[in-house]
Amino acid sequence: MVAITTAGLMPSLRGLTSDGRFRWPIPLTVIDAVPAPASGPVRTRPGTRLRSVVRYGHGPALGSGQRYRPAISGQLVVICLALTGCPASWGISVAGGTLEGTVLYLGRETPGKTVSLLAQTNGSFGPVKRNNSALTAKTDSSGRYRFGNLAPGSYRVLYLSQPLVDGNNVPFPVREIGTWRTLPHEVSNQAGARLPPFDISYNGLIYPTTGLSYFVTKGAPLPFHWSTHLQGQRYRFSLYGNRTGTLPALYTSQWSADPVALLALDITPGNFSWEVMIDGGETGEGTSVIQQVDLAPPALPPDKPTDTI
Repeated sequence: MVAITTAGLMPSLRGLTSDGRFRWPIPLTVIDAVPAPASGPVRTRPGTRLRSVVRYGHGPALGSGQRYRPAISGQLVVICLALTGCPASWGISVAGGTLEGTVLYLGRETPGKTVSLLAQTNGSFGPVKRNNSALTAKTDSSGRYRFGNLAPGSYRVLYLSQPLVDGNNVPFPVREIGTWRTLPHEVSNQAGARLPPFDISYNGLIYPTTGLSYFVTKGAPLPFHWSTHLQGQRYRFSLYGNRTGTLPALYTSQWSADPVALLALDITPGNFSWEVMIDGGETGEGTSVIQQVDLAPPALPPDKPTDTI
């Protein structure tokens, strides 16, 4: 059994055992890595990709009973594999016909969140139904969800924001993404899939704000700002011609790692809405909660009266 310290990891990865160490029950084999002394980090050559460096297997155990602390950025790290939702192809077996994963909030496992399952049919993904109802699962006390008895095929997991309301049915300001979809994963009768954890926390859209009117034209662009997401790698925003985002987008910005874009568009005055799309890499993709905004071109100055003699 390998014991690896959790010092320096994000808060959600600490406290896994009372003594602050994570214990993995199967041997680990490290390729092209140079272990430091028992109390030091395990390092790899710069630029080596994670999957080509570490694999699960039943080869020689890595310092059984010894302690290893995570290396700094760019110098991999055995602990990453044990906790980030590795594919079944890496050797962590998941029962056939099973799909499982974890939902996080601010990096911590979050219980009581409902996710639904999408299956690929004729090239597109749609809800999986059982007994004429959408197939859903709720996360347990460790933030884990599980779908079982699945037919072979390609699946995605969908999360939709679930606002809380008070006794007067007024929503609490919960800071969450609007939607999140995992990448497709294959399930067969012989092997299931474990999905990378995804984080549903999000501070949302910053500017322009709801309830105010803003001027915009091609010659006088309006900046749009939004929060970054913990797993976001790049972003883009879309502007819609109504307040609910149900019409086709009037404008969609280019993908960018920066959480800001300019809208340069000649528009008719009216009520609009906008949302941000988040590319979370291997964890999936999400959208913000839609926000309303009133836009108009700048008012023309009044005609200057002509002097008369």
